[in-house]
This record gives sequence, structure tokens and C-alpha cells, in this order.
Amino acid sequence: IVPVSDSKFVDLNRFRIMGYARGKAFCTCFASRSDIFEASDNGIMTPAPELRIPRPPNAWIIYRSHKSKEIRKKVPHVTAGYISTLVSQMWKEESCAIRLLYNDKAIEA
Repeated sequence: IVPVSDSKFVDLNRFRIMGYARGKAFCTCFASRSDIFEASDNGIMTPAPELRIPRPPNAWIIYRSHKSKEIRKKVPHVTAGYISTLVSQMWKEESCAIRLLYNDKAIEA
């Protein structure tokens, strides 16, 4: 997303949205500021929700989510940092079969 400009000025209310494939632009369209951004309560402009494309979860994220729920059931008041450290160590010690299982889940997601 880049502001539309000509040789005299940059228009911060109009934007050019360009898609890329392997470093080359393949699509260009124009949009207004209100189409792309929305004002939050504190007045800061953030990308509009419909333009955010969430990344699909990878194997580690799925594994961490699954194990975090298990740990929180057993120890409800544990910190997120501690869970990350613990689950990270568990991931490193997992067998290839378990890692492949979560990799398959990530591909399906």
C-alpha cells in the first residue's frame, strides 16, 4: 500500500494497493484512506479488518496451542512466559512422528 503521488504532491487520502508475486507487481488498484484504514478510539489509523489476511498457523503454533490448554488445565495460574519455555522444551524433545502429525495439521489449516 503506497500513497498516490504525482510530481507535485503526495495525496495521503488516496492509496495504491499493489500485489506482488516473486518481487514483481501483478495488480494495482486505488482506494481511499477510509477504505484501507479505520480510526481507533485513540485516533490512530490502523488497517481495516477486511484487509488483514491472517497467517495460517504453523506446526509449532498448533502444538503450542494444544499443549498450552493441557498445561492450563493442570496448573491454571501459570504465566504465558513459563508455558512458552516449557512447551518449547517439549517440542524440541518430541519425536519426528509427533512433529509430522502437527506439520500435517498445519498444512490442513
